[in-house]
Amino acid sequence: MISAGIDVSAKQLETVINRNGTSISTPITFENDAKGHQAILKVLQKRKVQRVCVEATGVYHLDLCVLLDGTGIELMVLNPKAAKQYADVMMKRSKTDGIDATLLAGYAQHMPFSPWKKPNDAFLQVRACARRIEALTKQRTQAKNQLHALQATDTTPSF
Repeated sequence: MISAGIDVSAKQLETVINRNGTSISTPITFENDAKGHQAILKVLQKRKVQRVCVEATGVYHLDLCVLLDGTGIELMVLNPKAAKQYADVMMKRSKTDGIDATLLAGYAQHMPFSPWKKPNDAFLQVRACARRIEALTKQRTQAKNQLHALQATDTTPSF
């Protein structure tokens, strides 16, 4: 089986491809944008990758996963805690993007596979709205606390 592990960050996608548990590529770096997503898809298809494992990283993995869904490549989005526990079991103490991608590729081959399916569009929209409301609520609380602190002392200028 040919699998790939993709370590996702806000700006980059570090990718390693394995065949039967052995790396057949050095880490390949792609930009985490639409152009980079298309480039990674071409590489995965060219190398006939059957299974991809991506670690969930906030929202940074979502666009790539939506693109990969429905391409015929099996996709698993892994909980970061499971990825860390797998790294511990494999006795990997170093942490680089390349090492993480290699571990994710190994996870895709050796662990029970749990396929990821794209949530429906309504769910994605509600999720985005809920996250924005949460962020605004935190900002409002911060502003209220700052105002309270400023009003609590007579040394604050009146302007």
